[in-house]
Amino acid sequence: MFFVGWMVVWTLAFRSAAASDLKLWYEGPATEELYLNEETIWAGGPHNNINPEAREALPEIRRLIFEGRYREASDLCAQKVSLNASHGMPYQTAGSLFLDFPGHETFTEYYRELDLERAVATVSYMVGEVQYRREVFSSFADSVIVVRLTASERDRISFRMRFGSPMKNYAVATERNGRLIIDGRTDDHETIPGQIRYRTVAQIIPEGGTMQCDTTGVSVFGTDAVTILISIATNFNNYRDVSGDPVARCDR
Repeated sequence: MFFVGWMVVWTLAFRSAAASDLKLWYEGPATEELYLNEETIWAGGPHNNINPEAREALPEIRRLIFEGRYREASDLCAQKVSLNASHGMPYQTAGSLFLDFPGHETFTEYYRELDLERAVATVSYMVGEVQYRREVFSSFADSVIVVRLTASERDRISFRMRFGSPMKNYAVATERNGRLIIDGRTDDHETIPGQIRYRTVAQIIPEGGTMQCDTTGVSVFGTDAVTILISIATNFNNYRDVSGDPVARCDR
């Protein structure tokens, strides 16, 4: 239902990959940003944008096209087919999850790849004598994104998880169990009020260490390893019905 946009994918890199080893790999870092999407997050909401005058105008539009009078046909379409109040609703993002790693500004042996056969994105690098590794994949069966953080030594993983979004109508909250919660509503568009409500939950499951939550994010200190589960859901049932419960769906 949703996917992780893993930075920039270059066509040339894909073409050069061997058929038996389909990986895109890079030697330079990118922002540790998980760009979140869910296929039913759209601006506006259910409505009918069909002009009631379109049917009667269709024969004349066809005649103009067959006569090669394309500009006149286009002008008539604009008047009689399009409903000027609404031309369709745009897709919108669920936002971004950021992972900030203090002290990791200086690193060596950086490697980042997207394994096209396993559908797993991996980052690894060294800070001093410690190797850090992050793996990300999306489970279609479970409707979650999974992030796994590991290190070559114990008690070495510390980071802060926060949320950012270009959307206007959302609120961020945290729970003591390491859960970051975002509740939002999509934007209004072309006189149509935003009616898609959505929830994003990112649950941190640490192995050792401690956690600290505040109003904008969750900080983790001195863990051996961490798993993060990310779930996104909306109130969308179908193109006529947006009465679903995003909270219950996200929890499930």
